[in-house]
Amino acid sequence: MPDKPAAPPQRAFNARVESPWNEMVAHQDSGFFESRKYRKRVERLVESVSKALEAAGLDVPFWPDDAGPARPKAHILLDKTGVFHDLKAYAAQLEGTDPQSVMVGKSVQTNFPNLLRHREKGSYYWPVDFAEPMWVTLDGGESVPVGSSQGLLRELEKINEVLKVEKTFRMQKMADFMDAGERDIAKVETYMDVSGKFWLKFGFLVARKLVEKSIETNLPVVFG
Repeated sequence: MPDKPAAPPQRAFNARVESPWNEMVAHQDSGFFESRKYRKRVERLVESVSKALEAAGLDVPFWPDDAGPARPKAHILLDKTGVFHDLKAYAAQLEGTDPQSVMVGKSVQTNFPNLLRHREKGSYYWPVDFAEPMWVTLDGGESVPVGSSQGLLRELEKINEVLKVEKTFRMQKMADFMDAGERDIAKVETYMDVSGKFWLKFGFLVARKLVEKSIETNLPVVFG
């Protein structure tokens, strides 16, 4: 039997590329009612997204719910909230909108829906190509956004035509695994921040790493 993954440190930003069923497995020892709640939550999530994709004529990924826990293919933990805040502001500035208006106003046109109509807490990116994030209502009335990994990657590539991260930032690529506390982040920021736009470019690399790994492994991005 596979070993149960060790509980990760508590960080403000927690993003993993893994089977959605890992979330259920992580709570299987929390008591009958609690573990049942998480199973129902994941079942509802997978079922709702699968039905929406099928109705749109899109491929429906399949992840077995009895495969046992597996180590994430990528896991980024940071003591930082709003990791994508500057990236979203930059994208909105490129098109003359603002992130808040795009997030709450479906009538507001945007070239970056998978970035701007999404959040980095309690949300997902599915490795399927669709235009707009879908909001899934789970038991208890909770609504969570599910974006497209392929769609976000295209949006990031469009942003990078102007941002040019590879030419203007010392860090060229994001690691698959990172666990950075406040002191670690301060050291990296001091070294990397040659343009005054550290979190814009660092956030870009984080987002790109996650969706690239999602597409490569055919697994969703899961934001804790």
